[in-house]
Amino acid sequence: CMSRVCASIGNSVAPISNDLFSRSVRLSEYFRGMRAAAAAANAPMPDDSEEFVSVSFQLLSGLAEAMGSGIEPLISSLQPPGRFFQLVFSALSDPCPEIRVHAFGVIGELAKGCCGLVQAHLTQVFRTMNRDWGCTYFKMDANFWGAMHGARLRDPKATRIEAYRMGMRAIVEG
Repeated sequence: CMSRVCASIGNSVAPISNDLFSRSVRLSEYFRGMRAAAAAANAPMPDDSEEFVSVSFQLLSGLAEAMGSGIEPLISSLQPPGRFFQLVFSALSDPCPEIRVHAFGVIGELAKGCCGLVQAHLTQVFRTMNRDWGCTYFKMDANFWGAMHGARLRDPKATRIEAYRMGMRAIVEG
């Protein structure tokens, strides 16, 4: 699988990363549009379409693992701002379990290598839920995982508790 190849060769994937990234994003966006059109027409999706999207999210996860924070310019280059996170977060609620699993994998890899981007997006998500949607109570399970022993931290000098607090600060600021 290409995601494992990317992860194995690490930063050596950089010369082809832009092409892999943009193709994976375009494929996922195309699928999202197909799903919306099929739902509007009350029509079924092609049988193999979910597999293509699942693989594209696997590839994005492998790129994020291989490149670490080096993937940030690729994510930031997408317009409008937040487009990448909208795509990934919409996949988290996809009816297809394989797509959901691999979208969570993307978020997990980004949280390890691109904490700043994830924190900024978390702030925006919680701000939208609070100010625009009127949510005042947020039940959050398993948010301690980043503070567990063995977690990779963005700042190697930060303690696990400091890393946890940075994540919580991003949410509170929202």
